[in-house]
Amino acid sequence: MQKLSDESIKRLTSLIEIISPSMQEHNMMSFLNKDWCSVMPGVTSKLDAMGNMEFSIRKNAAYPTLALVAHSDTICIQITQSVGNGKYKFRSIGCSPHMLLGQKVTVINEYGDTFRGVVGFDATSQFAQPKGLVFEDLWIDVPNVDNCHLIDTGDLAVLTPAFNIDGDFIIATALDDRVGLFVIGEVLRWYSKNDVPVNLTCVATVQEEVGLRGALAFDFQYKPDAVIVLDVDYATDIPYHHEDQMGRLYLQRGPGVLRKSDNSSVMRQFIKSVASARNISLQTSLGRFVYGGTDCSSLQSYRDIRGFHTANISVPCRYMHSPVETVSLSDVAHSIEIIEAVIDSLPDTSLFGYNL
Repeated sequence: MQKLSDESIKRLTSLIEIISPSMQEHNMMSFLNKDWCSVMPGVTSKLDAMGNMEFSIRKNAAYPTLALVAHSDTICIQITQSVGNGKYKFRSIGCSPHMLLGQKVTVINEYGDTFRGVVGFDATSQFAQPKGLVFEDLWIDVPNVDNCHLIDTGDLAVLTPAFNIDGDFIIATALDDRVGLFVIGEVLRWYSKNDVPVNLTCVATVQEEVGLRGALAFDFQYKPDAVIVLDVDYATDIPYHHEDQMGRLYLQRGPGVLRKSDNSSVMRQFIKSVASARNISLQTSLGRFVYGGTDCSSLQSYRDIRGFHTANISVPCRYMHSPVETVSLSDVAHSIEIIEAVIDSLPDTSLFGYNL
């Protein structure tokens, strides 16, 4: 199995440090544009009206085309009103109140200015038991009030980026879906050095955390033969695992290939056969629901009457949508390895036939 180099891990941590809340992802797009274009000089990226970014390498129209997709946004909170003296009420975009309690946040205004804050609470309260902790019990506190006139209703805040690497594990904010973007970037580096007869399209979508909206509006410049969405999925190696509903997905056993309604059985079987032939660790995962939850849902039933062969490659992640998302670096490395093997195997497959 290939291991992540020190340079690769530096690229992953650089992605984690970028502030890219849903609806305001341009910092991430600027980073990816510079990074991907540096890997494949002469290829230019395209932004659509929503902000989705497409990076298409077209070697030969006769070659099969594979699209790799990951979302660029993170969960966040949105300021709804100022209550004075640097305190702000907010609403959630993918966060839960118990996860936010006492967390450091970074507020970003419409112009890209950032401000440090914390999620404040009444430490003397019992949070109105028995109702439990609710958003009304919390607020954003920006202690340095000198620049608070620059913060306005509608501005967004993210969990302040942080990460810690301990052996094979990384514990960090925003691994959903920095991991997917990282995998695409590493695959792109491999692709640039290997002359494989495959066209590659790399896509960073926006607003995944608010209803998969970016992928819903996205229109490929070149229609792909297959689409793989790179994301994280709920790991079940925790005390309360819900395996009766979600199946089993453990850290350090390889990524999962989803088996649900918005994934093509043809593509899934192809990925599994490639992983088996190359002896790459791979799990079958189910996800929380039988459909939805990733950009595959928007892309599978694309406007083409046949749709696409879609698949999810998912890195197991403990504590998703929290400040301590945890993944295995070996699972990330296996994800890169699987995508590279799939690209390498595409020209020799009859995957794209539609005959019964």
